[in-house]
Amino acid sequence: MFELFLIIMIFLSPFLLLVLIKNYFTYRATAKEKSLLLQDKNQKNTIVTMQKS
Repeated sequence: MFELFLIIMIFLSPFLLLVLIKNYFTYRATAKEKSLLLQDKNQKNTIVTMQKS
């Protein structure tokens, strides 16, 4: 039974790695996009605040 588990893991591990890598890069891209949007919003707020002074 343990041998069967090992064989299944050997054949599924490349697929699982591909899924994890894909999810990581998708998460990284969305996190970077959100970060850039927040930085842009923060910069606009800073400019407005400086203009009011």
